[in-house]
Amino acid sequence: MSFVKRIGILFVLVILLVGCGEGRDLRVPSDSIMGELLEQPGIIITDDWGAYEMQSYTTLTEMAQASDCIIAAKVEKIWYEQRNGDPVLQMDVLVQQKFQGKLRAGDRVSIDYPGGYITYKELYEAFGIQDQLNKEHENMVSKIIYDGLTWPEEGKVYVLYINKSRSMSTKGLYELTGTEAILELQEDGNCIQQGTEDIYTLEEIEESSK
Repeated sequence: MSFVKRIGILFVLVILLVGCGEGRDLRVPSDSIMGELLEQPGIIITDDWGAYEMQSYTTLTEMAQASDCIIAAKVEKIWYEQRNGDPVLQMDVLVQQKFQGKLRAGDRVSIDYPGGYITYKELYEAFGIQDQLNKEHENMVSKIIYDGLTWPEEGKVYVLYINKSRSMSTKGLYELTGTEAILELQEDGNCIQQGTEDIYTLEEIEESSK
């Protein structure tokens, strides 16, 4: 790799880890109160695992072809939402680099991520077994984690392959293209892909969008 290219990659990495300028605010407002509920005294949280069907891709290029946008973005806030009765994490992110699509550095957008919290009351009602609820369930919340998916964290930077939601009920939101569509950016500039633990460089991310 040439000296100029090394300097260029280092500059990009600094921008990704530190931040960028102002852009458009395209976030979807959240009115979720789950975060407040989780902080109440006496709340019991149980870890529950489930299966979630998402498209899987064998290469970054395949995933890029199926994506509206590829971005590197910092997670600023995570909201605990529900969509059609299913718990989801709504990530509000700050775009720090665009590899593909119409989003640009400085934009703020909201992205749905599978998994989240749901009260036992809501969970039992969703399965039609509310008659099995008892008093001990009143303060219980289920933390739903889907197989192969690790929850993102506020403050971290991820490379995300995403699509604009096609549903009217989630208008304005983005969704992950597939199971492997989130890669955590490391301080050395490499990205670790969720699900596979494969390591990619920013150059390889860039190449996948061409």
